[in-house]
Amino acid sequence: MRKLLLVLLMFVTACVQAESTVLITGSNRGIGLGLVKEYAAHGWRVIATCRSPESAQELQMLAQANNRIIIEALDVTDPAAITALAEKYKKQPIDVLINNAGLLPVDEWNKPLKEMDFDYARKVFDVNTFGPVRIMQAFMDHVAASGEKKIINISSQAGSFANSSHEPKRYVYRGSKAALNMFTFDIAHELGQLGITTIALHPGVVHSQTDESFEEAKQRFPGLITVAESAAKIYQTVAGLTPADNGKFFSYEPGVQMPW
Repeated sequence: MRKLLLVLLMFVTACVQAESTVLITGSNRGIGLGLVKEYAAHGWRVIATCRSPESAQELQMLAQANNRIIIEALDVTDPAAITALAEKYKKQPIDVLINNAGLLPVDEWNKPLKEMDFDYARKVFDVNTFGPVRIMQAFMDHVAASGEKKIINISSQAGSFANSSHEPKRYVYRGSKAALNMFTFDIAHELGQLGITTIALHPGVVHSQTDESFEEAKQRFPGLITVAESAAKIYQTVAGLTPADNGKFFSYEPGVQMPW
């Protein structure tokens, strides 16, 4: 009986150790919520963060139905909160860290240079650019201690110089994502020495939560995809990453690299 108990204990311990963990920021809606669903469906332990968990009703329902989903309050512009969360999980290896939280300043897109709101621009950069850098700084050791050792910064093709056109709009958003790409490119070299594979990733042009149906929106944006499609392909892309991919910029489509 004692030997049987020992075997069972070893089996349970091995299962716990083998369970992969992903931390996803901005998990309350859109791509972040889609990624929570996708990783949970594949049996991962998901640490889902967002600024206001109490108002994230769908995320709360997911967590109630699946005890592998853990919700944590986190504002990526709050260094103290980030440090506290990193300390809370200091003994928890994080296999995949996905920096998804971001601001999409649609109201600012068509404004010319003379109308740029620099206070709002600073806010966008604080979330879209410095937010992921803060998270990488705080959780790099957690990722280095894991089996997969992957960091994914959700960027955009809007941050690509090669893919951008010279239009007087989206200055702030494009600038914030281009800056994130450069941080990713540079930081990947340092984190690569810890065995971490760090990439920037374009999630596709994803249908947002609006009153307009997907089919209606797709008539205006032919390349539009659903959140579920984006999340599923991001999962495949991340699963296929190797150390040779460190410091690169990928599309959500598996194996498709983006130009800087």
